[in-house]
Parts: sequence; C-alpha cells; structure tokens
Amino acid sequence: MPHRIFLIIESLLIVFLGIGLQTEAQAQQLRKCLFVASYHQGYAWQDGLERGLRSVLEGKCEIRQFNMDTKRNPSPDFCRHKALEAKALIESWKPDIVIASDDNASKYLVAPYFKDAKLPFVFCGINWTAKEYGYPYSNATGMIEVFPIKQLIKQIKRIIPNAKTAVFVRGDRLS
Repeated sequence: MPHRIFLIIESLLIVFLGIGLQTEAQAQQLRKCLFVASYHQGYAWQDGLERGLRSVLEGKCEIRQFNMDTKRNPSPDFCRHKALEAKALIESWKPDIVIASDDNASKYLVAPYFKDAKLPFVFCGINWTAKEYGYPYSNATGMIEVFPIKQLIKQIKRIIPNAKTAVFVRGDRLS
C-alpha cells in the first residue's frame, strides 16, 4: 500500500508544482517540499511514509521534514504547540508545497491555519474520513485511509462459513 500512496502523492505533487511547465531557469532551482509528519522518526508507519516520499521526490524537490511527535505526546496543548512550530517553519522557509501525514497534522496545523490558503497541501494517512477537518479545501487534496472491513468479513466467511461473531483487535489509534 505505501507504494500506491506515493504514486498518488507523486501525481498530485506534479500537478501542484507544475513540473512540466517550468522554465529552464526554474528547473535549475529545485522546488521546496515540506513533509509535516504527525509522529516521530522511529515510528514504523511514519518511517515507511518518509522512505516512500523521499524515493519519489528525491531530485524533484528540496525536502525538509518536521516531526510533530504527537504519538508519544498526545496532549492537545503539545499538539497545538508543535503545530505552531510547523507554521513558523512554513512561514520562514516558504515551501512550494506541504505534505501533511496523518490526522494530527491536519487537525492541528492544516485546518486551523491553512484552509483555502494559497500554499498547496497534500494530505495522506487520514483515518476513515476527512470531514472532521473540512476537506477538501481549494488548496488541498489527498487521500484517506480506510480499513477494508467488508473485504475482511467476506474473507472470514469464505474461511469459516458459519462464523457468527468476531473480535477485531488493533492498536490504540485515533481511528
């Protein structure tokens, strides 16, 4: 799935950045892409996103990364503080595009500070629905992450036709 995510993200970035429409002078200077990650380096999901993102954008963008670290520090005050740090980085570095991964980047950074702004955003890893953040915006596009429950139930019924109950166990996550 990470490969598919980054093919979509690459397509969206090409549209946003207008790579095919650059002049020769613009092509000499790499665009600036900021990756705002909700979590921390060392968290497997985020590390996979980062690897995929870098493999697609290397050579097309100057990439900077900002880790909000909200998995280990989930308090709303901490999340708001990190969002303000990310906002300050955006305002000082002036990226051409921001890629925001997972719910907290959208909840604490994109929705309150950049809804319908001029700066383009691509979001990924939003769990189940983007309604809470008001997506889509005029300056944002992306994809939500949905667990394939119907397919899971179909597979269980194929394996255990008379199954009547089931238990679904997953990590302590926002979704």
